[in-house]
Amino acid sequence: MATPGGTAWYWMSRGQRRAALDNYAAALGRDKSDPEVARVARRAFQNYGRMLMDFVLMGSLSREEVVERNSAEGRKHLDAALELGRGAIMAVPHMGSWDMAGSYAAALGYPISAVAERFPGSLNDAVVRTRNKFGLQVIMLGRAAVRGITDALRSRPRSRSRPAPR
Repeated sequence: MATPGGTAWYWMSRGQRRAALDNYAAALGRDKSDPEVARVARRAFQNYGRMLMDFVLMGSLSREEVVERNSAEGRKHLDAALELGRGAIMAVPHMGSWDMAGSYAAALGYPISAVAERFPGSLNDAVVRTRNKFGLQVIMLGRAAVRGITDALRSRPRSRSRPAPR
């Protein structure tokens, strides 16, 4: 359902499709009429469809189910950075659902804050509520974001707030 939905969004949203084609053409160093550019743009829309489904599903999951459905490698590096007592900044690619990844980390007891764009109207409240459900603190993108990031780094504990399964 998610992949076909993303494909439909690609074809129905002319303005967003054009923007994606322009952006991927620039990123790939190809002309926007190149079939590879269209393939990559279409796949991006399909991925967003899957992320949307993950997000909807996430709202119905318990903390235990989020932990059970996810895994991560290299957590020792994050633990080592947090032990320094200054917090840590992770730059993560837009591969998969960052909402699920952040909620997974928060469900494991890591202090997680994420900078995110504001959604229109009351949709923003619903999205933030879902993100907060597992302890993911949302810092709204904008002028105040730098202050929010700085405050989050200063106020966080030196390590996870509780033991978590490895």
